[in-house]
Amino acid sequence: MNFIFRPLFYVLIIKISISITFSQVLPSFNSSFSNQSESDSLVIVQIQKVGFLYTNNEFEKGLELTQDLFQNSYLESSIKVKESILELGIKLSFALDYREITLSYFESFYLLNPKFSPTYINQITPQLESFIYDFIQTKSKNSIFVNKIPRNIEYVPSTVIVYTDEDIRRLGSRDLLDLLRLTPGFAEIGDNNERTLGTRGSTGTSLQDVLILINGHRITDNLTSSSGPDWLSLDYVDQIEIVRGPGSAIHGGSAFSGVVNIITKTGADLEINKVSAKIGNGNNFESISDDFSQAYKFNYQYSRRISNYEGFYLSATYNQSGGSSVNYEDSEYKIVLPEENIRAADTTGNEYINRYGPGYNFLFNYNHKSFRLTANAQSNNYYLARPGSFNLWQTDDKDSLSHQRRRIDKREFIQLEKDLLQNVSRKSSLLMKTSIDHFQKDFFIPARSFGIESSSRLMGDEYRATLSVDFSSASLLGEKGLQNHVLVGLETYVTAWNYSFLTENAGVFLDSARIDQFSSPGDSRTETNASLYAQTEQDIIKDRLVSTVGVRFNYQSEFSTFEKFEFGKNFSPRFALIYLSKKDPSKEYRNSVKFIYNSAFMPPPFLYRKGGITGFVGSRVLKPITLHSFELGSSFFFNSSLNFNLQTYVNQINDYIRRQDDKYVNSMTAIRMMGFEAELTYKRIPENDYKGGFNYHLFSNYSNSNPQTASEDSYEEDQTSQYPKHIMNFGSYVSFKKNTQIQNKNELNSNLEDFLVSLSTTAQFTGYTNVQSEYSIANDGHLVKESEKLLQSLPTGFILNAHLNIMIRRLNLGISVFNLLNKEYFLSSLTSPIRRQRGEGRMFYLNLGYNLAK
Repeated sequence: MNFIFRPLFYVLIIKISISITFSQVLPSFNSSFSNQSESDSLVIVQIQKVGFLYTNNEFEKGLELTQDLFQNSYLESSIKVKESILELGIKLSFALDYREITLSYFESFYLLNPKFSPTYINQITPQLESFIYDFIQTKSKNSIFVNKIPRNIEYVPSTVIVYTDEDIRRLGSRDLLDLLRLTPGFAEIGDNNERTLGTRGSTGTSLQDVLILINGHRITDNLTSSSGPDWLSLDYVDQIEIVRGPGSAIHGGSAFSGVVNIITKTGADLEINKVSAKIGNGNNFESISDDFSQAYKFNYQYSRRISNYEGFYLSATYNQSGGSSVNYEDSEYKIVLPEENIRAADTTGNEYINRYGPGYNFLFNYNHKSFRLTANAQSNNYYLARPGSFNLWQTDDKDSLSHQRRRIDKREFIQLEKDLLQNVSRKSSLLMKTSIDHFQKDFFIPARSFGIESSSRLMGDEYRATLSVDFSSASLLGEKGLQNHVLVGLETYVTAWNYSFLTENAGVFLDSARIDQFSSPGDSRTETNASLYAQTEQDIIKDRLVSTVGVRFNYQSEFSTFEKFEFGKNFSPRFALIYLSKKDPSKEYRNSVKFIYNSAFMPPPFLYRKGGITGFVGSRVLKPITLHSFELGSSFFFNSSLNFNLQTYVNQINDYIRRQDDKYVNSMTAIRMMGFEAELTYKRIPENDYKGGFNYHLFSNYSNSNPQTASEDSYEEDQTSQYPKHIMNFGSYVSFKKNTQIQNKNELNSNLEDFLVSLSTTAQFTGYTNVQSEYSIANDGHLVKESEKLLQSLPTGFILNAHLNIMIRRLNLGISVFNLLNKEYFLSSLTSPIRRQRGEGRMFYLNLGYNLAK
């Protein structure tokens, strides 16, 4: 990919240099009025008088005159004069430390000009500039982009939760998987090739049914339809938007049970120049004598605002984790297979859980008006040092460790996007995106894994080219000014693949001669997806009752070719109705109700149908899964600090794909997933937070899932769902900060953060999980093979994490501990013979960061 990245880098450097060379300082107050019409002349005289008072530090008199102008002359003034009145109000109220008045002027300026930024304020101080950028960030985070139309979260026809970069810092999440595990509706599920998730009672052996986007770009591969949430860096995240429930009507089959949209930082936000490091180890800092014993992560971020509409951002991360260890001599559960499975049971040595070799994550953003370039390169090196379901070796010497199961993933993409209507209309957008992706995979499966006697490897590459065009418009219709948001889009992407399955013969890996291996004669090496989608959001009662209707027509070269026009496969409709209570200005209490219907379809993942791995047979007769989803959600905002959310859902899934022996098959009966999710959050941020003091944040959420299978005339509980029935999450954050106030006759009053100390904790309780296995665990910890498969319950689990952080000016120091109590817990595993896999043990991290920005 260097041939793509390097020329773009040089072009950007040249453009940045030209922009800096020709940048100019905005004119002063007096010169800005030279072209105003005569009708504004009287107001301009008053503005000049206020400007004189400001220059002479007579802030009180100046603000009094400005407020009089705002009340009596603002509505009749031209746009330029309005901006001048607001500019003076902002500078004077900020100088007097009247932050509420300053924020009200911000709001007025933002309504007048949505591109409001510090560049609209002449002779701005760094402190006011920072305050304005904080305001702009809060405004952007009130809108989410996961449904392709920027909308306030209250009007989005989906069950959505948003995490900002500040939320992520408070929670102490290391990666996206950490964050999703704390989100209602998600649970980590065991897998012997990767770390993965289940959603709302649904499980799979890869993350094939949740679509992950970076700035709207899909990063899901074609081989396993996975996205690797455990190796997605959070360093460059500005906010993360998570849709709980199907998103196929907008995003297609990969969004079968959820969508995660990662919005990255840009140079248009704050100027950044900082470095951070995490250094740690598993359990009690014990390690083995090999290169993977350490845990570390290094990150550097830099951004530059060239102007109010141009900037770039860079983030570079390099990381590794030796994983938490389990000593089988002391462990209660040995998790080893008996002698009949090729080798004798091994009750000694260590197992290393969630072990990663060196990996990297680079992200680059460049913005110029409505043009954006996003480039990302990631790698992951996931080692499975005797995973908790296979007895792979007897010792942990280097020779044995060199033959661990491992999965190496690499992916790169470049996306270009441009709004073709930016200079034509403020209410309409025609966004065109084009991108190129590359995926590279290398799965090494050592001898005696899955009961085979020789080692094997799955290797290869994927390339994908994507083009999409989205037209969206927000217009006013009718005398009552009811809004109608329209979205119409086209998307197509073509994937080309080149995978090979290799088996070891006398120490040499050779192409397999298996008849179902990927390169069998007659197999196509490309797949094409295309879609047309449309959605309309119509106000029925202005700002109170909104309806949404949408549909996506799908073409998939193997499973949706329109030979038959089938519901769910060829088209996926959606409908939503949203009610918001009228907000009483005298009260902060309000509530909302959302009723949502979604349909979805998901083609069988490439690996499921192609097979090609020893011990795993591809099933070419698999049918796509289809789904009908009904949700009813309510949100209650009791005040600015306390809110409560409750979502209930019913999902009916047809042709659900299950693992059976050595392949996947469609379920003969329909499956129904029922459940509910409740969230309670409390945030106490005092009005004078900028002066310092205590902040408190508390949250708790609960998820309940009840999978059922269809019988003759009804549904019965599925006793083998392999999904936790109950999950509870808790979190607390308390911080104290002290700001130093600076007063200078040449500067406005300002507040600089001088000291911050914070303590946060998160906890997760996982209820019982039913599994069906022919192996049970005896009192001595060994596995016992039963005469038939038995229904067993995995023990409940409890995980406590803690994070302490101290910031002194530019320096950050902290310590993080995951699974603080080192509690043993298990994940259900679909591919394991014993249907369980160990969860992560205790992990320590020392955190260090330094802000290099002035």
